[in-house]
Amino acid sequence: MTVDATLLSNCGVAFVKTELDDREKALAVRFALSVNDGEAEALAVASVRNLPIFSDDTAAIRVASCERLRRETTLDMMLAWSSTADPSMVTQALLDLARLANYIPSRRHPLRAWFDRGV
Repeated sequence: MTVDATLLSNCGVAFVKTELDDREKALAVRFALSVNDGEAEALAVASVRNLPIFSDDTAAIRVASCERLRRETTLDMMLAWSSTADPSMVTQALLDLARLANYIPSRRHPLRAWFDRGV
């Protein structure tokens, strides 16, 4: 599934290529004890720069919660987008998410019922 950067940008998602500073690198090493390297770096950047972390990874969400970081998931982003999108596009996007990305939120996800209604 390809992601349209323009669509994400219109939803307020910013794309910035950046190098980690020394504090971020140190945090990433600590976080990498619990999550994969990419999630660890994302958590470190979110922590130091006071940004939300976007992840569906259970371990990363657990670390974010322990670190008191704002966290968002795929469904949070899709719900925000759905308020301005054509309902048939939302349904198709949720179906594609389930089928093409093999994404099914956990039963405990706060937006699981919304996802189920959409698919």
